[in-house]
Amino acid sequence: MEDVIEAAVQAIEQGRSHALVTPVLTQGSVPTGRGARLLVASDGSTVGTVGGGAVEAEATRRAMETACSGKPSLMHCQLTARDALADGLLCGGEATFLLEPLTADMLEPLRAVAASVRANRPCVEAIRLVEGLPVQRLVIDAEGKTTGTLGAAELDQALVMQRDDIVAKDDAVIRQMQSQDMEVEVFVQALQRRPTVYIFGGGHVGLALARLVPVAGMDVVVVDDREEFCNRDRFPMAAALHVRSFDAAVEGLDLDPLAYVVVMTRGHQWDREVVAQALRTQAGYIGMIGSRRKIALIWQALRDAGFSDADLARVYAPVGLDIGGDTPGEIAISITAQLIQVRRQGGAPPNPASASP
Repeated sequence: MEDVIEAAVQAIEQGRSHALVTPVLTQGSVPTGRGARLLVASDGSTVGTVGGGAVEAEATRRAMETACSGKPSLMHCQLTARDALADGLLCGGEATFLLEPLTADMLEPLRAVAASVRANRPCVEAIRLVEGLPVQRLVIDAEGKTTGTLGAAELDQALVMQRDDIVAKDDAVIRQMQSQDMEVEVFVQALQRRPTVYIFGGGHVGLALARLVPVAGMDVVVVDDREEFCNRDRFPMAAALHVRSFDAAVEGLDLDPLAYVVVMTRGHQWDREVVAQALRTQAGYIGMIGSRRKIALIWQALRDAGFSDADLARVYAPVGLDIGGDTPGEIAISITAQLIQVRRQGGAPPNPASASP
């Protein structure tokens, strides 16, 4: 998302002919989804993806025409079972894409989207869908500030009033809205924050995990009490690095429901200490590496410290999906897969750790 929007802003600033492809409706098994974007230049070069395969090939072809003609349109795709099989899917589905040529009017709204994504803050993007007419776009940031317009004050105000609800519901829908005694279609989507994965322990598994997390669309922060294991040369991909004692591991960190804590320090004592600190926060995920025996010992120590079985049930331990791996890379893959699973299931632990190991 960020790369596509930044590239679109740059193309508008430089006056280059491009078209932006946005999925506004999907049903069934189609190789695209919410948040997908594709930027297509008039020469066919692209940034981003809407899923690949035949659907993306057709979207690219049509977008090249859009970039040259300057006329927006809606592209409807129906993928039959045979088409889906050719693209490696199990069944067919339908998708509708908005194809819009980049124009000067899009610059400020897209800049607002880019700013929110860059700052990792939620925003709402609303696009009025009128085939063949210039696209009108409204962006509402986390503070309720608006950029752009849907062409009618009542539409803009209605969405400003509903912003919190749209973000909470994680909407990505086409709404029928009333404007001046007529019904209009508006695609409304919440662009959510990315989760931040806090890795406590910069050892071999921590390093392997830090390399994978950004690929999965999440930010990474590393905390360790050893500077040689927590520095920019070792973790160039990290959004932040903290060298500090583990007895103050979470101090000053914003561990809210989009904070995912992975504990893999250099010893049982510090693992227990960091888990205890994390349990006092609102972190949406807490995972701890270790054997069943180690977990049992730490659980007993945490109970003795006053934590309940309900508290311990928040912790994924041993961390990661059970894929039978034992190398740092394999363990990191299993942890990343579990983080994705938790993120896509709304944060509810599918297999919480047993409170009685």
